[in-house]
Amino acid sequence: MNCNKRAGVYTAICCLLTNLAAGNVELVDFDLPSGNLWAICNIGAKKPWDAGNYYAWGETTTKSDYSWETYKYCNGRWNGITKYGKSDNYCAEGFSDSLRNLEPIDDVAYITYGDSYMIPTVDDWHELFNNSYMQWTDNYNDTGTKGCIIYRAKKDEDKGVFGKKTLSSYSLADTHIFLPVGGYMDGTTLKCDDTHCVYWTSTVSNICSNNGRDYIFFAKSAGYSGELRCEGLLVRAIKKVRITNKDE
Repeated sequence: MNCNKRAGVYTAICCLLTNLAAGNVELVDFDLPSGNLWAICNIGAKKPWDAGNYYAWGETTTKSDYSWETYKYCNGRWNGITKYGKSDNYCAEGFSDSLRNLEPIDDVAYITYGDSYMIPTVDDWHELFNNSYMQWTDNYNDTGTKGCIIYRAKKDEDKGVFGKKTLSSYSLADTHIFLPVGGYMDGTTLKCDDTHCVYWTSTVSNICSNNGRDYIFFAKSAGYSGELRCEGLLVRAIKKVRITNKDE
């Protein structure tokens, strides 16, 4: 750890790494309407700037080959989906269910961290995006890692802003999470690992049953897309916290 940092930032990061080393799940409160708390690190990462593990959509273990031949919920082919699908050309013959989001048994965040933890849905990612100030960096905290810093917005006019302006009022001493670049696994090949932050949501595509919804961050933009469920993407967990009405 490079100690040539501003004292406040250095102290905060050292405390963070100590807690992570102890096996704790460090969480950030963005003061979101849902109450969702976002994990500091990707699943499998020991530091906020580490990519961590890659997972196929709906799988809870890592592997060396992220292809249809090794995917859990298909018959070894792109058009053989056997769970989380509707009656389309991507499902096994005659298969259809009503599941649109991952069940706990297929959610690596729940399996890894326990009750109340989950992979964010598309709506959860939207909420974070629309209520935060985001800035791309090519060198997070002098680690040499590229990625997106997501800050808790200080003002309403900062919400939903991504890399379109540099605000001197934000620094690493402020409440934030960092999404490091890591690309994705296609078969046995790691792709776009120096340019893309690609994260699974827990939501299946409503167009193609063999696609899962994902959120992608680039140097100048971000948004949701769809990726083949067999591919290996990064995962950031959230903790669901029930918001209690003050009148209850």
